[in-house]
Amino acid sequence: MGIAGPGGFRVRHPHDSTDRTDVTDRDRGHNPGDGRCPLPAHPRPWSAVPMIVLRLIGTVLWFAIPAGMLTFAVHDLTVRDAPTYDIEGTVVAHRQEYHPPGKDTAASTTYFITVRSAGAADWEFGDLQQALDTEPGTPVVVQVSKVTDRVLFVRKSGTVVDLRATVGADVLLIVLGGLGLLVALGREALLEDLEFPHVAGFLLGALAAGGGVYLGLQLGS
Repeated sequence: MGIAGPGGFRVRHPHDSTDRTDVTDRDRGHNPGDGRCPLPAHPRPWSAVPMIVLRLIGTVLWFAIPAGMLTFAVHDLTVRDAPTYDIEGTVVAHRQEYHPPGKDTAASTTYFITVRSAGAADWEFGDLQQALDTEPGTPVVVQVSKVTDRVLFVRKSGTVVDLRATVGADVLLIVLGGLGLLVALGREALLEDLEFPHVAGFLLGALAAGGGVYLGLQLGS
């Protein structure tokens, strides 16, 4: 028989054929009787995949959205004073659409008028300005941009309704877009370069910004 020695070991008696056993194996979950031993814990390669995906999505959004905002605002300012052509006609119908308040938006009303001109089909357009609301039978002159084909002015009864977006809205978009791009660049520079290289992040950001520019031009045209 053996006796318990220091450190929790069984010391074999000179006439005992039983090998000594380290009882601390049980502390590691090893049961000598079932022949099983847990595998050592190794980091799983796929465990970092969700973080990489989130980083890529963040990079795309942080570059694409500000770039699109900047492009849309600059394009809108550029074509603000573009040449126009006139369409003379008569208002044949008008209507209103009420938009109830949402979670982040206030209630609003869009005013539509339908204009009939000689040699052309009736066409309808609208705006949030109540000044656009016109009674049927009123003669109007509609000025349309030669660049974007959008209605810029409506002349009726000696008054002019300016349907262009305000300069303040475009300036605000430019400021927010510029700040957004600065945040995107700083974010990409400060992120750890462990799972995804910084160079690849900046290249992806450049591609995303290009997509935002394209979308901004499409929305502005």
